[in-house]
Amino acid sequence: MTDYAHVLKEQEKFTEAETYYLQAIEIERDVLGELDPDHARTLGQFATMKRQARQFDEAIEIVEKILQLQEKNFGQDSMEYASALRRMSYIYMMISAIMLRLKKFIDKLLRLQGVSLAQRQQIMPQH
Repeated sequence: MTDYAHVLKEQEKFTEAETYYLQAIEIERDVLGELDPDHARTLGQFATMKRQARQFDEAIEIVEKILQLQEKNFGQDSMEYASALRRMSYIYMMISAIMLRLKKFIDKLLRLQGVSLAQRQQIMPQH
C-alpha cells in the first residue's frame, strides 16, 4: 500500500496518495503497534508527501509525532531521532525559501509602485 502511495506522490497526486498513506498508517498501527519502526517509516514518507504538497503545518505535526515515537523507541541520541530532526529541518528550509521569495516579490512590487527604500524597510524589516 505504501509503495502505491509513493508512486502517486511521485506523480504529484497528493490527494490520492494521502488516502493510501492513511490506510497504511492505520493498518500498521493496529497490527504492528505504534512503536514499530515500519510505522515511523510510513509516517516519515507521509510527512515528506505533505511537505512536497506544501502542507507544512500537517507535515510538522506528523514529524513531531515521529520525534515522540523515536524518542520512546531509541532515545534522543539515536540515529532514528536525528533522522526525524533532519526531516523537520527540510520542512523549515522549504518554508524559509518560500518566505525569502515572497519577500523579494513584495519588495519588487513596492519598488514598482514607487515606494522608497526607507519606506520598504519599514514595511519589511531586514531580519
